[in-house]
Amino acid sequence: MREHRFHWYYPALLGAIPLLVALVRPLWFDEALTVQNFALLESCGEIYRSWVIPNNQLLYTMMLHNWIGIAALLPLPPDVGMRLFSAMGGFAFLALFGWRFRRSIAMGPVALALAFSLPFALFGTALRGYIWSALWVFIALVGAENYARGGRLHDWALYAAGCILAVATIPTNLAALACVGLFFLRTRVPAKRLWIAGCTPFAMLFLFYGPIWGAFLRIVQWREGWASGGAAALAFYGAFVLAFPLLVAVLPFGWRRKWGRRWVPYGVLLLPGLAFLLLPKAPFPRVFFPLFPLFLILCMEGFDALLARFRPQKGAILAIVGGLAVAWSLFLWMEPVRSTVSTFCGGPMEDDYFYPYGARADFRPEAALQSLAETTFPAVYMSFPADPWSLMFYGRLRGMACEWLFDGPRGAVPSLPDGSAVFLKRGEDPKEIERRFGGTLTVLPSTDFHQCFLWRR
Repeated sequence: MREHRFHWYYPALLGAIPLLVALVRPLWFDEALTVQNFALLESCGEIYRSWVIPNNQLLYTMMLHNWIGIAALLPLPPDVGMRLFSAMGGFAFLALFGWRFRRSIAMGPVALALAFSLPFALFGTALRGYIWSALWVFIALVGAENYARGGRLHDWALYAAGCILAVATIPTNLAALACVGLFFLRTRVPAKRLWIAGCTPFAMLFLFYGPIWGAFLRIVQWREGWASGGAAALAFYGAFVLAFPLLVAVLPFGWRRKWGRRWVPYGVLLLPGLAFLLLPKAPFPRVFFPLFPLFLILCMEGFDALLARFRPQKGAILAIVGGLAVAWSLFLWMEPVRSTVSTFCGGPMEDDYFYPYGARADFRPEAALQSLAETTFPAVYMSFPADPWSLMFYGRLRGMACEWLFDGPRGAVPSLPDGSAVFLKRGEDPKEIERRFGGTLTVLPSTDFHQCFLWRR
């Protein structure tokens, strides 16, 4: 009887389960802003020319723009249909990851731990470009490693394609491509090949952004991020360790006492920390999610080295470490555990990796809008903490014809029409709104996240 093998495509098939589970959640601030301000523009050319804020992740937004027309034909709610596009990227990533490392005995447990992890489920269904960035960076890695070994033109073309797709989605993916370069350096290559590989990401960046170079320079000058580099570093590295503690534990087995080129890729573990601590404004921790798979490659190599070192116990070690790694990923889905881990990572308003507020059961913008269903309001005012973009998205889906008001970069709202609806986040003081606009607020049916009021002069 032939022994059953763990096939490379199993993680993708099984990983579809948590991706489908994570599809059913409302759009939150950045997602709703991306859809309404950019993805719904008339053409991809207009999206490309509307690069005014980093939220417009150009290539991803153009791809989403084309997908929305297809999603409208599916028998799914609009938000779920749109999220399905990102889930397709997550499925494709798992398939490519499994295929690339199909000869590694440790691939199965590592890929499954990733597939069932909360960070992968959240980023794999977010209406943002991070999961597709991870896919593009991984394609660049495959091309780079093949090009390093053989120097063939088609391998360079694959590497270049991954580079341009990655930077066209998010320019900061240059950092992830620098990490790809560290894997490239593990192979001894001629100087010419090294120069070509090193220049390719920058050439692809200029190729894509050259026609809108002025907009690119303005975006580069943005100073969004975390005030504390130490806190951002703790959130990022802490998220990886909390998501994959057993895989982190086997990572050192890939180290050897003798220094050499095989040590170079371990620099990817340091690069995010340098960015968090040395840049004037620490990047958002989510920016470096595409590095998670590169970290896991090093963990997988350590796992392989562990199995080779204890060959007689290989089967038992594989079953124990692999089984516990997958079980831990599933354990983190439990509500009390998930909330506790999220608190460690900054809480619902800062946590990107485990339980952000947009994924919580109390965040129900559609339910909050139900209190307005029987009444016509001249305007709806929303505080910034109440997530105005999600309320606008679901309000427009309901066909609410009113003026949507919130304080933003263009200035504060000067006044409210009599009879307006007001949305505040639970915990905000409504008396501040009364003092500010000189009227009174009457409580309307609310939710655990949103407070809803009727404003009268």
